[in-house]
Amino acid sequence: MYICEYCNKECNNHYGSGRFCSKECAHGFSTKAKRKEINEKVSIKRKQSKKPKYCYSCEIEIYDRKILCNDCKIFCNYKELFKKLNIFDKNLKIANDKALILLKKEYFDNKLVLGEIRNKYKIQYNTVFFYFKKNGINLRNFSEASSLAYFQGKISPQSNGCFKHGHHTTWDGKEVYLRSSYEFDYAKELDGYKIKYEVEKIRIKYYDTIKQKNRTAIIDFFLPDLNMLVEIKSNYTLNLQNMKDRFKVYKQKGYKTKLILDHKEIKI
Repeated sequence: MYICEYCNKECNNHYGSGRFCSKECAHGFSTKAKRKEINEKVSIKRKQSKKPKYCYSCEIEIYDRKILCNDCKIFCNYKELFKKLNIFDKNLKIANDKALILLKKEYFDNKLVLGEIRNKYKIQYNTVFFYFKKNGINLRNFSEASSLAYFQGKISPQSNGCFKHGHHTTWDGKEVYLRSSYEFDYAKELDGYKIKYEVEKIRIKYYDTIKQKNRTAIIDFFLPDLNMLVEIKSNYTLNLQNMKDRFKVYKQKGYKTKLILDHKEIKI
């Protein structure tokens, strides 16, 4: 005995694979007005007749043949990524949340670039890139990436071919790179007095009031024993307002400062 899915009457007919009692009921089912309603009823009956299944990851109830719910399925391809980050939660949604917290901290707080994250965790570059994109994280643009690399000392300004430049060995055996004859003269003076110094090691962000944007200053000389920042300039290269902007921040950070212009110290 069958129940017609259209009129709900019992019937012995096998019309429409046993779903309907007559051609009229089959035709009524096929109309747009009834099709959605009846399909929903059939779907509910089928769900009720089946034993419920549970998502392997988050254990919520599912009724299809899949072992993961739609939410967990999104993160299934990143299980290897989670393992490399030492995240072993069975619930993929929780694992994804932990991975996001870790990678965002590395990228935004620790200022690592994607290549450094790749090397640290042995993850393919494209995997890191597309994982960030999939989770809606906006990566640094070229300008922001270049500015960060400049501030971290990963890239340096190019030397002006018009000026004397090259490597110099300090009195205590360190090799530094100098970019003008004035810098060579000052380095030799420090060598004569055996004063410890570093060249282009300290980088400080400041606001350029002329260009009206944040920039990074690379300090010519740093004298650690005196906690002093020294800038070496000539009248040809000096931008006085720019130097005032820099020295304002240097002093705010607690450094002593010195500007040497054409071999003479001047006050800023």
